Amino acid sequence: YAEMPNGARKYIDKTTFETMQPQMGTMQIVDEDKSKGTFRVKISNVQNAEMIKEIQVPIWSRGNQEDIVWYTAESGENEYIVEVDIGKHKYSVGEYQIHCYITDVTGNRKFAGKTTCNMKAEFVDFSIDNVDNIEKEYTISLTGLVVPAGARDVRFAVWGENSGQNDLRWY
Repeated sequence: YAEMPNGARKYIDKTTFETMQPQMGTMQIVDEDKSKGTFRVKISNVQNAEMIKEIQVPIWSRGNQEDIVWYTAESGENEYIVEVDIGKHKYSVGEYQIHCYITDVTGNRKFAGKTTCNMKAEFVDFSIDNVDNIEKEYTISLTGLVVPAGARDVRFAVWGENSGQNDLRWY
Protein backbone atom coordinates (compact mmCIF):
# COMPACT_ATOMS: atom_id res chain seq x y z
CA TYR A 1 0.00 0.00 0.00
CA ALA A 2 1.16 3.49 -0.77
CA GLU A 3 -0.10 6.49 1.11
CA MET A 4 -0.96 9.23 -1.33
CA PRO A 5 -0.40 12.97 -0.65
CA ASN A 6 -4.12 13.29 0.16
CA GLY A 7 -3.86 10.49 2.84
CA ALA A 8 -5.59 7.79 0.79
CA ARG A 9 -3.98 4.34 0.73
CA LYS A 10 -3.64 2.54 -2.58
CA TYR A 11 -3.03 -1.22 -3.01
CA ILE A 12 0.16 -1.98 -4.90
CA ASP A 13 0.87 -5.73 -4.68
CA LYS A 14 1.16 -8.72 -2.34
CA THR A 15 3.45 -11.60 -1.49
CA THR A 16 3.54 -14.34 1.15
CA PHE A 17 6.15 -15.90 3.37
CA GLU A 18 6.18 -18.90 5.67
CA THR A 19 7.55 -18.99 9.19
CA MET A 20 9.34 -22.03 10.52
CA GLN A 21 7.43 -23.93 13.16
CA PRO A 22 9.02 -26.33 15.62
CA GLN A 23 7.92 -29.91 15.07
CA MET A 24 8.31 -32.93 17.32
CA GLY A 25 9.92 -35.90 15.60
CA THR A 26 9.45 -38.95 17.82
CA MET A 27 8.40 -39.43 21.42
CA GLN A 28 9.26 -42.70 23.11
CA ILE A 29 9.60 -44.28 26.53
CA VAL A 30 13.18 -45.26 27.40
CA ASP A 31 14.95 -46.62 30.47
CA GLU A 32 11.74 -48.04 31.93
CA ASP A 33 12.44 -49.64 35.33
CA LYS A 34 9.28 -51.10 36.85
CA SER A 35 11.00 -52.24 40.02
CA LYS A 36 11.95 -48.61 40.76
CA GLY A 37 8.79 -47.11 39.24
CA THR A 38 10.75 -44.85 36.89
CA PHE A 39 10.95 -44.14 33.19
CA ARG A 40 12.15 -41.43 30.84
CA VAL A 41 10.29 -39.72 28.02
CA LYS A 42 12.61 -38.99 25.10
CA ILE A 43 11.59 -36.50 22.43
CA SER A 44 13.99 -36.63 19.50
CA ASN A 45 14.40 -35.54 15.88
CA VAL A 46 12.90 -32.14 16.71
CA GLN A 47 12.73 -29.84 13.69
CA ASN A 48 13.38 -26.11 13.98
CA ALA A 49 14.46 -26.46 17.61
CA GLU A 50 15.78 -22.90 17.61
CA MET A 51 12.13 -21.80 17.49
CA ILE A 52 11.30 -23.62 20.75
CA LYS A 53 10.88 -21.69 23.96
CA GLU A 54 9.83 -24.73 26.02
CA ILE A 55 8.48 -28.28 25.79
CA GLN A 56 5.98 -29.30 28.45
CA VAL A 57 4.93 -32.88 29.09
CA PRO A 58 1.83 -33.48 31.24
CA ILE A 59 1.70 -37.04 32.61
CA TRP A 60 -1.11 -38.75 34.54
CA SER A 61 -2.41 -42.24 35.28
CA ARG A 62 -5.99 -41.69 36.38
CA GLY A 63 -8.98 -40.90 34.19
CA ASN A 64 -9.82 -37.76 36.14
CA GLN A 65 -6.18 -36.59 35.95
CA GLU A 66 -6.01 -36.13 39.74
CA ASP A 67 -2.34 -37.17 39.68
CA ILE A 68 -1.31 -35.02 36.69
CA VAL A 69 2.16 -33.47 36.79
CA TRP A 70 3.35 -30.98 34.19
CA TYR A 71 7.05 -31.57 33.47
CA THR A 72 9.32 -29.23 31.54
CA ALA A 73 11.57 -31.26 29.24
CA GLU A 74 15.32 -30.76 29.60
CA SER A 75 17.14 -29.97 26.38
CA GLY A 76 19.98 -32.17 25.19
CA GLU A 77 21.72 -32.72 21.87
CA ASN A 78 18.85 -32.72 19.36
CA GLU A 79 16.55 -34.27 21.98
CA TYR A 80 14.51 -33.42 25.04
CA ILE A 81 14.21 -35.63 28.14
CA VAL A 82 11.71 -35.91 31.01
CA GLU A 83 12.59 -38.03 34.07
CA VAL A 84 9.49 -39.60 35.64
CA ASP A 85 9.11 -41.22 39.06
CA ILE A 86 5.65 -42.61 39.83
CA GLY A 87 6.09 -41.42 43.42
CA LYS A 88 5.17 -37.97 42.08
CA HIS A 89 1.91 -39.51 40.86
CA LYS A 90 0.76 -41.01 44.19
CA TYR A 91 2.38 -44.33 43.23
CA SER A 92 -0.45 -45.06 40.83
CA VAL A 93 -0.13 -48.40 39.11
CA GLY A 94 -1.50 -48.67 35.58
CA GLU A 95 -1.17 -47.07 32.21
CA TYR A 96 0.27 -43.55 32.19
CA GLN A 97 -0.94 -41.02 29.62
CA ILE A 98 1.81 -38.77 28.26
CA HIS A 99 1.19 -35.70 26.10
CA CYS A 100 3.62 -33.20 24.61
CA TYR A 101 3.11 -29.46 24.09
CA ILE A 102 5.60 -27.20 22.35
CA THR A 103 5.67 -23.48 23.12
CA ASP A 104 7.40 -21.51 20.37
CA VAL A 105 9.44 -18.33 20.77
CA THR A 106 6.33 -16.22 20.10
CA GLY A 107 4.56 -17.81 23.09
CA ASN A 108 2.14 -20.00 21.13
CA ARG A 109 1.64 -23.43 22.72
CA LYS A 110 0.62 -26.32 20.48
CA PHE A 111 -0.18 -29.99 21.11
CA ALA A 112 2.59 -32.03 19.47
CA GLY A 113 1.86 -35.68 20.26
CA LYS A 114 1.14 -38.36 22.83
CA THR A 115 2.13 -41.82 23.99
CA THR A 116 1.60 -44.13 26.97
CA CYS A 117 3.71 -46.09 29.44
CA ASN A 118 2.61 -49.34 31.07
CA MET A 119 3.28 -49.24 34.80
CA LYS A 120 0.97 -52.12 35.66
CA ALA A 121 1.85 -54.80 38.19
CA GLU A 122 2.91 -58.06 36.56
CA PHE A 123 3.30 -61.62 37.75
CA VAL A 124 4.33 -64.99 36.33
CA ASP A 125 1.80 -67.28 38.03
CA PHE A 126 -1.20 -66.94 40.39
CA SER A 127 -2.65 -70.22 41.62
CA ILE A 128 -4.69 -71.85 44.37
CA ASP A 129 -4.15 -75.45 45.50
CA ASN A 130 -6.51 -77.56 47.58
CA VAL A 131 -4.03 -78.80 50.22
CA ASP A 132 -6.13 -81.32 52.15
CA ASN A 133 -8.33 -82.51 49.25
CA ILE A 134 -11.47 -81.89 51.31
CA GLU A 135 -11.80 -78.22 50.39
CA LYS A 136 -10.98 -76.97 53.86
CA GLU A 137 -7.39 -75.77 53.47
CA TYR A 138 -5.85 -74.03 50.46
CA THR A 139 -2.49 -72.59 49.49
CA ILE A 140 -2.46 -69.39 47.47
CA SER A 141 0.69 -68.78 45.43
CA LEU A 142 1.83 -65.72 43.54
CA THR A 143 5.20 -65.92 41.80
CA GLY A 144 7.28 -63.46 39.81
CA LEU A 145 5.44 -60.39 41.11
CA VAL A 146 6.79 -57.01 40.00
CA VAL A 147 4.97 -53.98 41.39
CA PRO A 148 6.14 -50.62 40.04
CA ALA A 149 8.19 -48.88 42.76
CA GLY A 150 7.96 -52.02 44.91
CA ALA A 151 5.39 -53.28 47.38
CA ARG A 152 5.49 -53.00 51.15
CA ASP A 153 3.09 -55.91 51.54
CA VAL A 154 1.11 -58.44 49.47
CA ARG A 155 -2.30 -59.60 50.68
CA PHE A 156 -4.97 -61.88 49.31
CA ALA A 157 -8.67 -61.06 49.63
CA VAL A 158 -10.75 -64.23 49.96
CA TRP A 159 -14.55 -64.55 50.22
CA GLY A 160 -17.30 -67.02 49.45
CA GLU A 161 -19.60 -66.78 46.47
CA ASN A 162 -22.85 -66.52 48.47
CA SER A 163 -24.10 -63.19 49.89
CA GLY A 164 -21.42 -60.99 48.35
CA GLN A 165 -18.33 -60.17 50.39
CA ASN A 166 -19.87 -60.49 53.84
CA ASP A 167 -17.27 -63.15 54.76
CA LEU A 168 -14.23 -61.34 53.29
CA ARG A 169 -10.88 -62.25 54.88
CA TRP A 170 -7.45 -60.80 54.14
CA TYR A 171 -4.43 -63.13 54.14
